[in-house]
Amino acid sequence: LRLPLIAGPDAPGNLGSMIRAIRKGYYVRFGPSSARRSIVLASDLALFIPSLANVTGIYHLTDGMHPTYRELEEYIATRFNRKIRDLPSGLVKTAAMAGDWIPWIPVNSSRLKKLSYTLTFSDDKARRELGWNPRPVVGNIW
Repeated sequence: LRLPLIAGPDAPGNLGSMIRAIRKGYYVRFGPSSARRSIVLASDLALFIPSLANVTGIYHLTDGMHPTYRELEEYIATRFNRKIRDLPSGLVKTAAMAGDWIPWIPVNSSRLKKLSYTLTFSDDKARRELGWNPRPVVGNIW
């Protein structure tokens, strides 16, 4: 299985960091947040994986919706009744350069680059051959 971002209440990685920062009220939006990401619910994976015991092949599993960062941010912010502040792109780029040298700054050039480009995958093969039919992440994390 080829998995994208995994979403859930205790999501790992950058998504988990985003959820924690929004929940605690210190998350800021970097630019338009228009990049899309493939994502899948951990709970959908947990229900689906046991059915694959005798399956061979390579399959991408996503929710098929590929939400933008803005859609994810707004959904999470609504869940925790938080507002998201916007930072101007120039300020974010400057902070990212500083973050390359100062570890406690929450953004660096690498993280900013990851948040700036679209990364999506097609799960058509899994839907067609395995009956994969997940729920959309936005609206279903909790």
